[in-house]
Amino acid sequence: FVWILSRLTPHSSSPPSPLLLLSLPPPSVFYLLLPPPLSTASSSGTVGCQTIRSMPAGKRVQAKNLSNHIGQVVRVVGRVQQVDDQKDAKIELEPGLVVTIIRPNAINYKSGIVEVIGMVKDANNLEEMKSIAFNPDFDLNVYNQMLAYTNGKYASLFR
Repeated sequence: FVWILSRLTPHSSSPPSPLLLLSLPPPSVFYLLLPPPLSTASSSGTVGCQTIRSMPAGKRVQAKNLSNHIGQVVRVVGRVQQVDDQKDAKIELEPGLVVTIIRPNAINYKSGIVEVIGMVKDANNLEEMKSIAFNPDFDLNVYNQMLAYTNGKYASLFR
């Protein structure tokens, strides 16, 4: 699968720059490719791309399904409840379902909503490999509905 996204820069008069996100089936990795600034384009006019990060392609799961993925890399999105910079963080994935994130990168938890990619230790604990701050007005209810479809009734379409 390939997604082409548009990165918008607030208060900028320049047009948005495209982002290219490649998603390969597990156990592959995700690659986020960004074109370098146009001022660094080669003399041939080719802009090229640079790999920003690669990581295991964890499956997006609901809180109730974490126990089915012990020892696996997953992705979860939740509302930050509590953060201890050196130890752990607590995030609410669904109303009333809180998980503990072990060794969080606390800077990403300041937005209030965070996606965590990590190894499932047990049904209530996830060891962070990477975290991504989301916009504070991200709608977790819509996200959880999407997960219900992609991991439930329409799962065959997303494998």
